[in-house]
Amino acid sequence: MRRDRPSNKLQGQFPGVHLTRSVLPALGILLAVASALTGCGGGTATPVPAAPQPPPTAVDHGVGSQFGNFSATEGGAMTDPQGRQCLVWFWDRPLTPDLAIRFRSASCQAADRPGSMIAVELGREIIPLSASRALTDQAGAGAQTR
Repeated sequence: MRRDRPSNKLQGQFPGVHLTRSVLPALGILLAVASALTGCGGGTATPVPAAPQPPPTAVDHGVGSQFGNFSATEGGAMTDPQGRQCLVWFWDRPLTPDLAIRFRSASCQAADRPGSMIAVELGREIIPLSASRALTDQAGAGAQTR
């Protein structure tokens, strides 16, 4: 008995090709592997850079000057929003063998307490240790109180 209609869809699309049911699963696996390999062979994905982390507020798990202060250097003067003159200071503390953290702050006259000063943080940044005063502090007297 002769069949006039194809036994499967592929055989109907490709006349003369006789596929058995055992070949179809193998063909599906082959196509899946080929598509997976072409996806892997492309260029490498460019990693997304991490967001920069803010400089630390503590050094060696100590807060503020817990492990000693390094000498401060006067960095000029500024006027605060209330019109008072403030002295700007910066000081460096080593973080790693190659990096230091530089703190900048201003000492301003306290409005509510004459003769008293208040500290205003202006910022902090990571700098190369070679550009830091912390090297001269360590070579000289080391950590000191100021």
